[in-house]
Amino acid sequence: PVAATGAMSGPGSLRQRLGSWLVRQCVRDMWPATRFAVDSFLSPSVYMFVDRITAPPPNSGALDPAKRITALEQVLWPVIHPAAPKSVPLPALETNIRFRSWVRNAYLTRLFSDSAALRHAEAVFAEDLRVAPTMAQTDEILGTAGWNRAPSSAEDAPQADLVRQYEGSDPAVKSWSTEDVLESIGCCVKGMSEFNLYCERNFVYEFYTKEYINALADTLANRAKWIQD
Repeated sequence: PVAATGAMSGPGSLRQRLGSWLVRQCVRDMWPATRFAVDSFLSPSVYMFVDRITAPPPNSGALDPAKRITALEQVLWPVIHPAAPKSVPLPALETNIRFRSWVRNAYLTRLFSDSAALRHAEAVFAEDLRVAPTMAQTDEILGTAGWNRAPSSAEDAPQADLVRQYEGSDPAVKSWSTEDVLESIGCCVKGMSEFNLYCERNFVYEFYTKEYINALADTLANRAKWIQD
Protein backbone atom coordinates (compact mmCIF):
# COMPACT_ATOMS: atom_id res chain seq x y z
CA PRO A 1 0.00 0.00 0.00
CA VAL A 2 1.05 3.58 -0.59
CA ALA A 3 2.74 5.18 2.40
CA ALA A 4 0.69 7.62 4.43
CA THR A 5 2.74 10.55 3.10
CA GLY A 6 1.05 10.29 -0.30
CA ALA A 7 4.28 11.41 -1.92
CA MET A 8 4.66 10.70 -5.62
CA SER A 9 7.90 10.78 -7.49
CA GLY A 10 9.54 9.34 -10.55
CA PRO A 11 8.92 9.54 -14.31
CA GLY A 12 5.23 8.81 -14.02
CA SER A 13 4.42 11.41 -11.39
CA LEU A 14 3.00 13.98 -13.86
CA ARG A 15 0.59 11.46 -15.34
CA GLN A 16 -0.29 10.23 -11.87
CA ARG A 17 -1.11 13.75 -10.72
CA LEU A 18 -3.22 14.29 -13.82
CA GLY A 19 -5.00 11.01 -13.16
CA SER A 20 -5.67 12.04 -9.55
CA TRP A 21 -7.04 15.41 -10.64
CA LEU A 22 -9.33 13.82 -13.22
CA VAL A 23 -10.63 11.20 -10.78
CA ARG A 24 -11.34 13.96 -8.26
CA GLN A 25 -13.51 15.75 -10.84
CA CYS A 26 -15.53 12.56 -11.24
CA VAL A 27 -16.10 11.80 -7.55
CA ARG A 28 -16.38 15.24 -5.94
CA ASP A 29 -19.71 16.33 -4.49
CA MET A 30 -22.10 17.73 -7.11
CA TRP A 31 -25.76 18.23 -7.92
CA PRO A 32 -27.62 15.10 -9.10
CA ALA A 33 -28.06 16.47 -12.62
CA THR A 34 -24.36 17.28 -12.83
CA ARG A 35 -23.54 13.83 -11.45
CA PHE A 36 -25.62 12.22 -14.19
CA ALA A 37 -23.82 14.23 -16.89
CA VAL A 38 -20.35 13.55 -15.43
CA ASP A 39 -20.98 9.83 -15.04
CA SER A 40 -22.42 9.63 -18.54
CA PHE A 41 -19.81 11.58 -20.48
CA LEU A 42 -16.65 12.21 -18.40
CA SER A 43 -16.16 9.34 -15.96
CA PRO A 44 -15.88 6.50 -18.53
CA SER A 45 -13.05 8.27 -20.36
CA VAL A 46 -11.29 9.23 -17.14
CA TYR A 47 -11.39 5.70 -15.76
CA MET A 48 -10.18 4.32 -19.09
CA PHE A 49 -7.27 6.78 -18.99
CA VAL A 50 -6.37 5.78 -15.41
CA ASP A 51 -6.58 2.11 -16.35
CA ARG A 52 -4.08 2.73 -19.11
CA ILE A 53 -1.53 4.71 -17.10
CA THR A 54 -1.67 2.38 -14.09
CA ALA A 55 -1.67 -0.95 -15.91
CA PRO A 56 0.94 -3.34 -14.49
CA PRO A 57 3.71 -4.47 -16.86
CA PRO A 58 3.07 -7.51 -19.07
CA ASN A 59 3.70 -10.90 -17.47
CA SER A 60 3.56 -9.33 -14.02
CA GLY A 61 1.99 -12.38 -12.40
CA ALA A 62 5.24 -13.24 -10.63
CA LEU A 63 5.46 -9.78 -9.05
CA ASP A 64 4.48 -9.20 -5.46
CA PRO A 65 0.78 -8.19 -5.48
CA ALA A 66 1.60 -4.91 -3.71
CA LYS A 67 3.86 -3.91 -6.61
CA ARG A 68 1.17 -4.64 -9.19
CA ILE A 69 -1.18 -2.10 -7.63
CA THR A 70 1.36 0.61 -6.74
CA ALA A 71 0.62 2.85 -9.74
CA LEU A 72 -3.14 2.65 -9.13
CA GLU A 73 -2.66 3.46 -5.44
CA GLN A 74 -0.57 6.50 -6.26
CA VAL A 75 -3.38 7.90 -8.39
CA LEU A 76 -6.10 7.11 -5.87
CA TRP A 77 -4.40 8.06 -2.60
CA PRO A 78 -4.71 11.89 -2.83
CA VAL A 79 -8.39 11.55 -3.75
CA ILE A 80 -9.81 8.84 -1.49
CA HIS A 81 -7.52 8.24 1.49
CA PRO A 82 -8.72 9.94 4.70
CA ALA A 83 -5.11 10.83 5.55
CA ALA A 84 -4.69 12.85 2.35
CA PRO A 85 -5.32 16.61 2.48
CA LYS A 86 -8.63 17.51 0.83
CA SER A 87 -9.62 13.90 0.16
CA VAL A 88 -13.20 13.22 -0.85
CA PRO A 89 -15.34 12.17 2.16
CA LEU A 90 -15.91 8.42 2.24
CA PRO A 91 -19.74 8.68 2.39
CA ALA A 92 -19.65 10.52 -0.95
CA LEU A 93 -17.52 7.75 -2.46
CA GLU A 94 -19.82 5.07 -1.07
CA THR A 95 -22.81 6.50 -2.90
CA ASN A 96 -20.94 6.83 -6.20
CA ILE A 97 -21.88 3.52 -7.80
CA ARG A 98 -19.95 4.06 -11.03
CA PHE A 99 -16.74 4.87 -9.17
CA ARG A 100 -17.10 1.92 -6.80
CA SER A 101 -17.73 -0.47 -9.67
CA TRP A 102 -14.72 0.76 -11.62
CA VAL A 103 -12.25 0.96 -8.75
CA ARG A 104 -13.16 -2.48 -7.42
CA ASN A 105 -12.60 -4.06 -10.81
CA ALA A 106 -9.36 -2.12 -11.34
CA TYR A 107 -8.03 -3.16 -7.95
CA LEU A 108 -8.87 -6.87 -8.25
CA THR A 109 -7.70 -7.04 -11.86
CA ARG A 110 -4.29 -5.70 -10.93
CA LEU A 111 -3.98 -8.11 -8.04
CA PHE A 112 -5.02 -11.31 -9.77
CA SER A 113 -5.57 -11.04 -13.53
CA ASP A 114 -2.05 -12.16 -14.52
CA SER A 115 -1.66 -14.81 -11.84
CA ALA A 116 -0.79 -18.36 -12.81
CA ALA A 117 -3.79 -19.68 -10.86
CA LEU A 118 -6.28 -17.58 -12.81
CA ARG A 119 -4.73 -18.44 -16.17
CA HIS A 120 -4.81 -22.11 -15.22
CA ALA A 121 -8.46 -21.92 -14.14
CA GLU A 122 -9.58 -20.23 -17.34
CA ALA A 123 -7.69 -22.77 -19.43
CA VAL A 124 -9.01 -25.83 -17.57
CA PHE A 125 -12.58 -24.77 -16.89
CA ALA A 126 -13.09 -23.42 -20.43
CA GLU A 127 -12.22 -26.77 -22.04
CA ASP A 128 -15.68 -28.18 -21.45
CA LEU A 129 -18.20 -26.02 -19.62
CA ARG A 130 -20.64 -28.94 -19.52
CA VAL A 131 -18.46 -30.79 -17.01
CA ALA A 132 -18.55 -29.38 -13.48
CA PRO A 133 -15.21 -29.40 -11.66
CA THR A 134 -14.77 -31.33 -8.46
CA MET A 135 -14.11 -29.58 -5.18
CA ALA A 136 -10.59 -31.03 -5.20
CA GLN A 137 -9.92 -29.56 -8.65
CA THR A 138 -11.22 -26.16 -7.57
CA ASP A 139 -9.13 -26.19 -4.39
CA GLU A 140 -6.01 -27.23 -6.30
CA ILE A 141 -6.36 -24.75 -9.15
CA LEU A 142 -7.72 -21.69 -7.34
CA GLY A 143 -6.33 -22.29 -3.87
CA THR A 144 -9.68 -22.37 -2.07
CA ALA A 145 -8.84 -25.27 0.25
CA GLY A 146 -8.13 -22.96 3.18
CA TRP A 147 -11.39 -21.05 2.88
CA ASN A 148 -13.61 -20.75 5.92
CA ARG A 149 -16.83 -22.23 4.57
CA ALA A 150 -18.79 -21.53 7.75
CA PRO A 151 -17.81 -18.02 8.91
CA SER A 152 -19.13 -16.87 12.25
CA SER A 153 -19.22 -13.17 11.37
CA ALA A 154 -21.49 -11.32 8.95
CA GLU A 155 -20.35 -10.73 5.36
CA ASP A 156 -20.23 -6.96 5.89
CA ALA A 157 -18.43 -7.15 9.27
CA PRO A 158 -15.10 -5.83 7.91
CA GLN A 159 -16.83 -2.81 6.34
CA ALA A 160 -18.85 -2.12 9.49
CA ASP A 161 -15.71 -2.15 11.63
CA LEU A 162 -13.91 0.26 9.29
CA VAL A 163 -16.91 2.59 9.17
CA ARG A 164 -16.95 2.69 12.97
CA GLN A 165 -13.27 3.66 12.95
CA TYR A 166 -13.91 6.41 10.40
CA GLU A 167 -16.97 7.84 12.11
CA GLY A 168 -15.25 7.67 15.49
CA SER A 169 -12.16 9.54 14.21
CA ASP A 170 -9.98 6.58 15.18
CA PRO A 171 -6.27 7.40 14.60
CA ALA A 172 -5.93 4.00 12.90
CA VAL A 173 -7.74 5.46 9.88
CA LYS A 174 -4.64 7.45 8.96
CA SER A 175 -2.71 4.25 8.36
CA TRP A 176 -5.40 2.43 6.41
CA SER A 177 -4.29 0.51 3.34
CA THR A 178 -5.96 1.09 0.00
CA GLU A 179 -7.82 -2.17 0.57
CA ASP A 180 -9.19 -0.78 3.83
CA VAL A 181 -10.44 2.37 2.11
CA LEU A 182 -12.12 0.40 -0.67
CA GLU A 183 -13.70 -2.00 1.82
CA SER A 184 -15.02 0.90 3.90
CA ILE A 185 -16.97 2.30 0.92
CA GLY A 186 -18.55 -1.06 0.08
CA CYS A 187 -16.25 -2.45 -2.62
CA CYS A 188 -16.04 -5.87 -0.93
CA VAL A 189 -12.38 -6.54 -1.70
CA LYS A 190 -11.16 -8.10 1.55
CA GLY A 191 -10.68 -11.83 1.23
CA MET A 192 -11.11 -11.79 -2.54
CA SER A 193 -8.92 -14.07 -4.66
CA GLU A 194 -8.49 -15.46 -8.16
CA PHE A 195 -11.70 -17.46 -7.61
CA ASN A 196 -13.77 -14.29 -7.30
CA LEU A 197 -12.16 -12.63 -10.32
CA TYR A 198 -12.62 -15.80 -12.36
CA CYS A 199 -16.35 -15.82 -11.60
CA GLU A 200 -16.78 -12.12 -12.31
CA ARG A 201 -14.83 -12.16 -15.58
CA ASN A 202 -16.68 -15.22 -16.84
CA PHE A 203 -20.15 -14.22 -15.60
CA VAL A 204 -20.36 -17.20 -13.25
CA TYR A 205 -23.03 -16.29 -10.73
CA GLU A 206 -23.33 -19.74 -9.16
CA PHE A 207 -20.21 -21.93 -9.10
CA TYR A 208 -21.42 -25.53 -8.99
CA THR A 209 -19.04 -28.38 -8.22
CA LYS A 210 -19.65 -32.01 -9.14
CA GLU A 211 -20.18 -32.88 -5.48
CA TYR A 212 -22.88 -30.23 -5.11
CA ILE A 213 -24.71 -31.36 -8.25
CA ASN A 214 -24.65 -35.00 -7.15
CA ALA A 215 -25.87 -34.11 -3.66
CA LEU A 216 -28.64 -31.94 -5.09
CA ALA A 217 -29.71 -34.75 -7.44
CA ASP A 218 -29.83 -37.21 -4.54
CA THR A 219 -31.86 -34.78 -2.43
CA LEU A 220 -34.39 -34.19 -5.21
CA ALA A 221 -34.67 -37.91 -5.92
CA ASN A 222 -35.25 -38.69 -2.26
CA ARG A 223 -37.82 -35.90 -1.96
CA ALA A 224 -39.66 -37.16 -5.04
CA LYS A 225 -39.71 -40.69 -3.61
CA TRP A 226 -41.01 -39.36 -0.28
CA ILE A 227 -43.83 -37.50 -2.06
CA GLN A 228 -44.81 -40.60 -4.02
CA ASP A 229 -44.87 -42.73 -0.90
